[in-house]
Amino acid sequence: MKKKFFVVAASLALTMAVTCPAMADVVTGSTDAEKTVTTDGWWKDFSDYYKLNGNFDVTFTIDNKGGTANWNNPSLVVTTDADRGAEGYSEYAVVRMDAYGWGTASLGYNTNGWNWDTFAATMQDAEITYNVKRVNNSIDVHAVMVGANGITQTYDVNINDYFNDDLRLFFAADTCTFTIKNYTVNVAPAETDASYVLKSAGWWQEFSPYYSYTGDFTRSFHIKNSGGAAQWNNPIFAVTNDVARAGTGYTEYSVARCDAYSVAGGDNTTYNGTYTSYSWEDITAILADADIYLTVTRSGNTVTFANEVNGANGKSYTYNVVVTNDSLPETIRFFLSTDTASMSVYEDSKDVTSDTKTYAQYKKVSDNNYTVRIVSEVAMADVTKYANVGFRCSKLATKAGENYYGMKVYKSIKANGKTVTAADGKYFVILEINNVVNTAKLYAEPVYQDVTMALGSFGKEVTVDMASLLK
Repeated sequence: MKKKFFVVAASLALTMAVTCPAMADVVTGSTDAEKTVTTDGWWKDFSDYYKLNGNFDVTFTIDNKGGTANWNNPSLVVTTDADRGAEGYSEYAVVRMDAYGWGTASLGYNTNGWNWDTFAATMQDAEITYNVKRVNNSIDVHAVMVGANGITQTYDVNINDYFNDDLRLFFAADTCTFTIKNYTVNVAPAETDASYVLKSAGWWQEFSPYYSYTGDFTRSFHIKNSGGAAQWNNPIFAVTNDVARAGTGYTEYSVARCDAYSVAGGDNTTYNGTYTSYSWEDITAILADADIYLTVTRSGNTVTFANEVNGANGKSYTYNVVVTNDSLPETIRFFLSTDTASMSVYEDSKDVTSDTKTYAQYKKVSDNNYTVRIVSEVAMADVTKYANVGFRCSKLATKAGENYYGMKVYKSIKANGKTVTAADGKYFVILEINNVVNTAKLYAEPVYQDVTMALGSFGKEVTVDMASLLK
């Protein structure tokens, strides 16, 4: 999977679409033609592990002998690349067949009009075609169940999280028996520069990851929106307490649509901006293909979703959702959704300014593993002269640190779909540091870096504090 980086300036608000080399798509699992799993209870028997790397598209064919209850059927489990219970093991999602699940990820379900009165009977003797497809930080599950009773049901689940590149899938049984007849590795989906993609066939089905914050905060996004036929077929903005959707104690302070309407916490939500200059018909046409620059802020008891909407048709407007509630807890969550539409979401994104010369960004791989990237605009009379273009880094200006060579040189970079070109005689050079532990102890002081060439000098201070980036 190509790794995407969202480069932020000192304000932590710059997006850059530069990708690293792609990694191979790998699937490993049982070498047996079939694998049967049977158990008289939950979490007792499991399929083989299926290890996947990067973007993937895998289809399983399963013969199922379900039990008497709706949940007595196979459950898909998506985890980190570790054995169950071992160090590093974590469950992104446990997805049951009865539209229920849990884990660290955000889960959205579409049961496509199931008849729950016949569901269990259909699953007692059914063939399941189970497709699992990953694109970046979004996994789509599509299951087709054909029962011996002649009933066919389909089931869709979207899973969003900050996935590691290496994942494992497996199936768990709950008082049932099933046989994995085979699996097929399909052509991996095309890469995208987005953090994740939301595609929804209806209301309240697909969701972004949860964004949880304590106290005041600012977070920015770039959304490439493909809206639907009505003005509400567009992004949705939700503010809740720090509880998973539908969990015990879950409270919605606002769920606001793009047409100045709130389906939850309506008395807490107001709207302003230049959207009032257009009819809803005009706004629907603008949102049909639009770049939305979204900034989410909290100040005390007010959360604001500020949208700058730029349509492909050349029209633009601002649209702000303002949520004010004296009962907002210290820690809240917000998340995004969409209704019968699609949108690609780029995290921490804002326009590049012409006077910005050095950028820094971090990407969370796991709780204690970050990737840091620094981009500098450097002067080179003739870049083709230098075979070893790179960086040297140190905490001390007087001491040369580790050398980093083999970096690519760019005359231009892309941010938010906009090309930023280096000045005459200058180029962009990129340093990437992997496996950085999230602790201020490592980079408590400023980091010094300079571009190295055949005879490069050292000791230029870069105004980037690594510790602040990794908080």
